[in-house]
Amino acid sequence: MVEKLFNGTILYGEFKYTKESFKNFAKHSHRGFNVVAIESGYIEIVYHNQDSQILKPMQLALFNPNHVHLTKNLTAAPIGYYSLMLEEQWCIELQKKIFPTNTFVTLSPNIIKNRNLYQKLTTIYSSLQNSDNAKREIEQFATTLFKNYCQQAQTGCSDKRSNTLLQKIENYIIENIEEAISIDEIAETTGYSTAHLNRLFKEKYGLTLHAFLIDQRIHKAKELLSTNRQITLTEIAYKVGFYDQSHFIKNFKKAYSLSPKKYK
Repeated sequence: MVEKLFNGTILYGEFKYTKESFKNFAKHSHRGFNVVAIESGYIEIVYHNQDSQILKPMQLALFNPNHVHLTKNLTAAPIGYYSLMLEEQWCIELQKKIFPTNTFVTLSPNIIKNRNLYQKLTTIYSSLQNSDNAKREIEQFATTLFKNYCQQAQTGCSDKRSNTLLQKIENYIIENIEEAISIDEIAETTGYSTAHLNRLFKEKYGLTLHAFLIDQRIHKAKELLSTNRQITLTEIAYKVGFYDQSHFIKNFKKAYSLSPKKYK
């Protein structure tokens, strides 16, 4: 079950629940903030530049925006799991009510053991039929998370991106996602070599610049699939910068283990 979350006509997230086996996912990231919980079994999670960690029942796994990670199901039996994905800008607006910030304030640690928050996440599922109740419960849940686990709440200092070059490139990619942007073009725009840019992106995201670009195209495609049911896959492919539909489908399936048509 995948439930899109709307505030009026604005998509602010999605809630997913399934009793099926949790699939393994190679290195990837999410543009939004993601919270995951499981009902049984164990999941190994490897966050970029960190040792592997094990997610167990009654715990929550937190994935900050653009934080590269991979997951592996360690249980042969089916694992029921919950996933709440919230758009980054929606989170920022909520965080502004708590902190003086204009950017997303990251959360830490990556895996937390909090029975009350775990139960709160699982009960949100039953409130999804009423969009107003669901939005209110999700806001309360997210607010509690931000107040208790945001790094700013713990250190008192704002969360700012230290590398302005990477920020410039991220903005350039997002603003020009519909164009057939090449890595050489990005390098020329910034005045740095592709080798240097790849090294910076590998250090921060665990992805090459090309892989990061593909990741952002897939995120945009997912957004279009969620908000426009009339749009064709060919139209989406061109709108997010893929040169044809088959290339788009191949990359989407690699990222989400299902076709765009099934996701839609």
